[in-house]
Amino acid sequence: MLPLSRCINRVSFFIQKPQRKALKTRGMLTLQEIKNIHVKRHLDPLPAGYFYNGTQFVNFFGDKMDYHPLMDQFMNDYLEEANREIEKYNRELEEQEYHDLFEQKT
Repeated sequence: MLPLSRCINRVSFFIQKPQRKALKTRGMLTLQEIKNIHVKRHLDPLPAGYFYNGTQFVNFFGDKMDYHPLMDQFMNDYLEEANREIEKYNRELEEQEYHDLFEQKT
């Protein structure tokens, strides 16, 4: 019987090459990601004419919002960072070598 470490090494030859990840867009953000962005950034400085009453953001005219007035920018910042990580992953993936045992050599 083969030791487990040798079995794992043999199995690893059959693992397919990981696929490249697609860059994220705003439409791909999950509700949980949006909530996480809000939790992380809701106390960031407010633009002129806004204040936070402890539960909502209120503008000069008394209009109330559940999200920070700069939430669009916060989501763009999040997407930029996430896409930098995805691009890094994809670059590293391209640098790795994978050999298909069943591929015909030419």
